[in-house]
Amino acid sequence: MFAAVIDTGSFAAAAARLGTSTGQASKLVSRLEKELGVQLIMRTTRALSLSEVGRAYYERIKALIDDFDSLDASVRNASGAPSGRLRITAPITFG
Repeated sequence: MFAAVIDTGSFAAAAARLGTSTGQASKLVSRLEKELGVQLIMRTTRALSLSEVGRAYYERIKALIDDFDSLDASVRNASGAPSGRLRITAPITFG
């Protein structure tokens, strides 16, 4: 949820993207901040901005999400049609 809030720029847009309410999105990010013991997002009535630690956390979390997406795609592709080289050999006396 945290990454979605930053990617979309608002709790409402992140909630819509992930199919939940704005209030739930805010609660999830607040819970994350409480668990970490830091403020990741500085909230005002008009805008959101990342704290310094929030920016570092976002960069790391975004890299992990990208790695997961890449892994997910490679597993999906591997379960499709076989790929690679098929080599068939037979003795000269065959046929």
